[in-house]
Formats: sequence, structure tokens, C-alpha cells
Amino acid sequence: MVTQLPSGTSLPPPTGTAGRVPRDYLDAVRAGRAPDERLQQALGLLPDLVAGCHLASATTPRLRGLTVHRATDDAARHADELQHRLEEGPCLQALRTGHSVLAHDLPGETRWPRWTARASAELRLGAVLSVLLLAGRRSVGTLNLYSFDRGGLSDVDIAVLHALADPLTGVLVDVLRDR
Repeated sequence: MVTQLPSGTSLPPPTGTAGRVPRDYLDAVRAGRAPDERLQQALGLLPDLVAGCHLASATTPRLRGLTVHRATDDAARHADELQHRLEEGPCLQALRTGHSVLAHDLPGETRWPRWTARASAELRLGAVLSVLLLAGRRSVGTLNLYSFDRGGLSDVDIAVLHALADPLTGVLVDVLRDR
């Protein structure tokens, strides 16, 4: 099942402590280091901040496909690079439609048959969420979360991720400006 979230959707963070953006995350994205380093550190914190998230990456569009800027590890990078090579997948769908995309049950997903087959078999991915990152009204890329578990990214996780996406968008804009 794929859920599309409308472009620019601002989901309210959940109540309680999970709804607040942790200080170490804000420090990672706002610190005075190079943008690439800030992006890598922020991505590295996401698996601890979003329940069900095992891998994360940040991608930007190019004329045909994606550029993977940073990833938590080789598996996340490989998942994104497969989307680029196969010209299908949740990151590309989010960029093409202007909507964030959630697949709860990746092995059962039918929208991206070639990517799904390889991501499920080679990487053992069970769920994916590609959040469209917007600077104003302009899409600058996607933040991608991958889970090894089917159903691993719940609706609560989506709300937390949207709260975390705003500061990450600024870092990605800085990365693009530096290139």
C-alpha cells in the first residue's frame, strides 16, 4: 500500500516529548561545520529519533534521476542508486508528483516492480518513506527513511519526521549552494 501525502503538508507533531525536535539534532543541522558534514550527522541521528527507521538518505533531483548526497550507510545509498538506475521508486515518485510517499509493505508494493523486487531481495527492506523537502514552494529533494520491517514506519513516525525535515531542508539547500 502506498500513501501519498499532499505537497507542503505540515503534519502536526505528536504530543509529548516525541513531538519536540531534540537539541542534538538541531545542533547537528545548525553547527558551523561544512554543510555535507552537517547533513551526514543529521541523517545519522534519524534512526535513533524515528522508531522503525534503520537507514536514511537525502537525494536531490537531476535532469534524469537522482543524486544521492548523503546516506547513513551503503545499503541506503544502494537503495537510492537503484532508483536512479531503474528510473522508478518512492524518491522519484515523490519528486515527480510533489507528494511525500509511504510504502508500508514494500515486498507487496506494485508501483515500482523492478525497484521493489531488488530492494526487498538484495537489501531486505520492508518499508520506505520518501518525504519531499520544500524550500518555499520549490522541491529541493527528498529525505528517505528505510525500515527492514514491514509496517516499520508508522503514522506517528511520519509526524516526527515532518518535524525533523524542516531544518534538514536548510542544510540540503546549503549543500547544493556549495556545489
